[in-house]
Amino acid sequence: MHARVRCQRPPRIIACEWIFLIRLKWEELPVRHGCVKMRPCFSLFKWGGAGLCGGMSSLNGRRIVLGVTGSIAAYKAADVVSQFVKLGAQVRVVMTREAAHFITPLTLQVLSRQPVASDMWAGSRDWQPGHVALADDADLLLVAPATAHVLGCFAQGLAPDLLTSVYLATAAPVMLAPAMNGRMFDHAATQANLAALRLRGNLIIEPAQGVLACGYEGRGRLAPVSEIVERVRAFFD
Repeated sequence: MHARVRCQRPPRIIACEWIFLIRLKWEELPVRHGCVKMRPCFSLFKWGGAGLCGGMSSLNGRRIVLGVTGSIAAYKAADVVSQFVKLGAQVRVVMTREAAHFITPLTLQVLSRQPVASDMWAGSRDWQPGHVALADDADLLLVAPATAHVLGCFAQGLAPDLLTSVYLATAAPVMLAPAMNGRMFDHAATQANLAALRLRGNLIIEPAQGVLACGYEGRGRLAPVSEIVERVRAFFD
């Protein structure tokens, strides 16, 4: 009787596993000649389809523009994109320059299967400015994580970069998931900005309580990815 041994994955698959980071899992294929072969679940994705689990999802075919800003929690955007794609959503990522310090555009481009936008002045493929095209295309603008700086720009109507310009140009619903130091979140200026954004109909996914990356304990952690995804699903239900 042959012992069951795991075959070594080829370098191409190992590279993909590194890029996909967090939630994607390996599944076993049927045993052949005593060898358990592995394949990554992302091979089952079908862009714009019903998602990995089959059946129709409330996110199937939905166009989500995901804004990613310069928070330590930016790396979780990889998991957010992955979950949305599994559920059949079409995700366009817009990154701020600061976000690229925490996660590479390439990672989000591979996961979303779409170009990642970050440059306000990059050439557009047609006559329409890039930020207007993104804004018009969106069924939802989700910013996760949203820093204090970006919340302030949104609240004050400032548009110094691509993401803030998309925010001002879109007529789509907006959902914001703040993430920052607890003292920054509790500051009167931040709370006033959040109050103004709520009054304008923006939906806020409240941050979680816990130990923050800066060492403080308090409110300011990005809400769990599962909660963010569920809030978006519930919105479209």
